[in-house]
Amino acid sequence: MKKVEIFKTKTAMIVIILLIIILLFAVSLYIEKNYQKEYEEIPEISVYYKNKKLAQMLPLTYKWTYNGETKEKIFEGESKRQGEFTISNPYKQYEEYDFPEENTIIISNKKNYDYVQKMNERHKMIENSYTFKTLEIKKTAYRGQTSYGSSRTFDDSKAFLNGIPLSNSYSLEVGEYLYLETINYLKQGKVDYCLKVIAFDEDEARIAKDYRNTPLDNTEKIKELASKIKFGSYLNSIKVDGTNLILEYNWHIRSDSLKMNNLILFACIPDIETITYSPTNKKTSLINKDTGKLEKGEIESVVYTKEEVDRESLANIENLKKFMEQI
Repeated sequence: MKKVEIFKTKTAMIVIILLIIILLFAVSLYIEKNYQKEYEEIPEISVYYKNKKLAQMLPLTYKWTYNGETKEKIFEGESKRQGEFTISNPYKQYEEYDFPEENTIIISNKKNYDYVQKMNERHKMIENSYTFKTLEIKKTAYRGQTSYGSSRTFDDSKAFLNGIPLSNSYSLEVGEYLYLETINYLKQGKVDYCLKVIAFDEDEARIAKDYRNTPLDNTEKIKELASKIKFGSYLNSIKVDGTNLILEYNWHIRSDSLKMNNLILFACIPDIETITYSPTNKKTSLINKDTGKLEKGEIESVVYTKEEVDRESLANIENLKKFMEQI
């Protein structure tokens, strides 16, 4: 009988211990899901490249509750010169906002996990969505502009402590973008974070790094550079006429495909003021502006000035130089 009592006692102890473990596990799950330490200030999110801080995300709109008190910031756009107010859509107003340098980031335009966002503290989240929106005004008949986004409904807070990629995947055109991240924090509120993003082709920029400050009279080195970057296999010859660089290719190349090439050539050869592209085969297809239809035609040459290449967006010559130093 004593053996039976000992056996029952051990069984009861094991059952009690298991119940305690299950209870503790259930309590921990509840705390993990529902408890969030309250913070007075809005969480800071910074963007790093290979563990070096590049920029901080700017909270432009938020509703934040701490100790029962809620503070709110609604982004208000500036009035236009003509006296008309900007469109009430906050996303449109964010596009027009003049972002400070500390809230502007230069990145590779290809998928790259070296650019990560980090938080100093863990701030639990309910929902997290982001958008890459192009700020290029000019569009061509051949391609639209790159804009996309995604939304997540699970807690990313632990990932933000270690560093979460700026985007899980992206393939951007060279140019200027608005990056918007909207995070709904557990019990404390919602914040719209923004960054001005400048994207360059990293592979081309790495090639260009070795050709910085190339003299205008060093035509062999200029030809070597032009042969290594995009469309180099179609290059026939180069010539320098004063401050004009003349490049002859087999065919006409569309202007939207030459953006990175032009930036590289102007950045690496400081003394050139214009670049002329001259196709050997002048026959091509052109959009008729009146009918919108594609028609056969001929192009003798196309000229790009340093000024027009530089003013198109923040993806300009000086920022390309900064990007070459960064990578």
